[in-house]
Amino acid sequence: MLVTAGVLVAFTLWTSRRAPPSLRTISWSGETQGTQYHLRMTEPPANVSPEEWRRIVAEVLDRIDRTFSRWRADSEISRINATTNPIAHIEDVALANVTAFALRLAEQSGGAFDPTLAPLLRLWGFGPGPVGAVPPSDEALAEARRRVGWRWLELRREADGWVMRRLNAVELDLDALAQGFTADAIADTLRARGATNFMVEIGGEVVVSGYNAERRPWRIGIDLPLPDTRPGEQLAGVMHVTDCGMATSGGYRRRRAGGEPAIHIFDGRLGRPLTRERMSVTVVARDGLTADGLATAAFILGPDEGLAWLANYWPDADALFLEVGPDGTVRETTTPGFAARTRYERLAGAPTPATR
Repeated sequence: MLVTAGVLVAFTLWTSRRAPPSLRTISWSGETQGTQYHLRMTEPPANVSPEEWRRIVAEVLDRIDRTFSRWRADSEISRINATTNPIAHIEDVALANVTAFALRLAEQSGGAFDPTLAPLLRLWGFGPGPVGAVPPSDEALAEARRRVGWRWLELRREADGWVMRRLNAVELDLDALAQGFTADAIADTLRARGATNFMVEIGGEVVVSGYNAERRPWRIGIDLPLPDTRPGEQLAGVMHVTDCGMATSGGYRRRRAGGEPAIHIFDGRLGRPLTRERMSVTVVARDGLTADGLATAAFILGPDEGLAWLANYWPDADALFLEVGPDGTVRETTTPGFAARTRYERLAGAPTPATR
C-alpha cells in the first residue's frame, strides 16, 4: 500500500499490491477539515464491525470540528476569537494542549511559526471570509499586522482550568496543526479499541502503527515538489515507516486567491506568504501533531536554518528537504538519522539528487 504525502489538496490513497487473502483489512475515505481523510486497518479486532469503526471515527472528527474549526461560528476557537473579553476560559483540554504546542513552536522559531496570522491569511484568500484584492495593498497589510503577534497570547493553568489572555484582539488560528492532531486523536481512539495495525491520513498528515496488509512497514510516497502536479504524479521516493507520525509541507500545491497564485504558508516574521514553490520538507516524529508543526516551521526556516533548528530543539525528529532547481536537478538535505529511520527508497526514474 502506498499513500502520497503532501499539502493543500485531497490526497490519493491507492493499493500497489493486493493484500494476501489471509489478512483481513478494511479501509474507507471521507471528507473533513476542507480536505479528505483515508483510513486503512489490517487485522482489526473482530468484535467491532466496519460500520462501527466508521461511526467511532466520525464521532472523533465531529468532536474536533466543534473545538478547532474556524469555519463554524459555534466552535470553541470561534467563540474565543469572537469575545471582546481579553480573558477566555478554555473548556476543551485538547485546545489548550495544541495552543501550548503552537506557542512553543513560535518561541523556538523566533516567530517564524505564528498561530495568530489569521488577519493576514484572510487578506490573501485563506481561511473563512470573502477574498479581497490579491495581492493586498500595503495599507491593508499594515492594518492586519497590527492585529498579529504570538506574544500577545498568554496561556496559563488555574485552579478551575485553562485560561487564555488575548491582547490587541489577536485571533488564535491552529489550522497548521489541526490535521496532525486529528490523525493522532483517531489513532489513539483506534488503539483504545484494540487496533494495532493502521494508517490514518488527513490531507497528507499521516500516523502509522504496526504493519500493512503485507505484514511490512507502511509505504509512504514522497512527491517531487513541482508546481501544479497531482499527488503521486511524480514521486521522488518512498519511505517505509511504522509507529510514527509524518507530515510534508511545501509550496508546490499552489492555491489561487482572488485570481493570483499564493502559497498558504506564511513567514510570521515577514507577514507574507513564502515563494518556495519548488521546495518541500517531510518530517517524521513521534506523533502526528509534532510532525505537522515541525514540518511547517522547518519549511518556513528553510534547509540550512531548519536543520540546525531541528537539531537544537527537536533532535528526536528526522527530516528530508527536497529542492528542485530550474534545470530539474533535485537537491536533498536530511537529518543524519532520516535514511535509517525511514528506509528511504529513491524511485527509479526520479531525477538524480545532489545531496548536501
